[in-house]
Amino acid sequence: MPREKRVQHVGIGAARTKDKQNALEKLYAQEWAKLNGGHTRTGMSDECTLFYLLAGDMGQLPGFRSAYAERDVVSQRDATVAATVIQWLGSDVGSAFVRDVLAKHKAKP
Repeated sequence: MPREKRVQHVGIGAARTKDKQNALEKLYAQEWAKLNGGHTRTGMSDECTLFYLLAGDMGQLPGFRSAYAERDVVSQRDATVAATVIQWLGSDVGSAFVRDVLAKHKAKP
């Protein structure tokens, strides 16, 4: 039986993670990849966070099946887009975005 090809949870700007100045980006990227370590193109393990995010909670309701629940697969493009956004959160601009959002959340009565 041929070995299944694993989806790579690597962002478009992965080369940036090699620079010491981008240590937080690297950490975000590494931790995201760990959360998604169990996914292959043709099957799932319980470790694929991206699949559960894309399938959504609605997949648990009787009579509802999302497109992801139907095909039970996360594409390489899905994985690349998600990994790119997660890595961006560790960049200076992404971190500022997270800080601003958290500050607004804390400021709410």
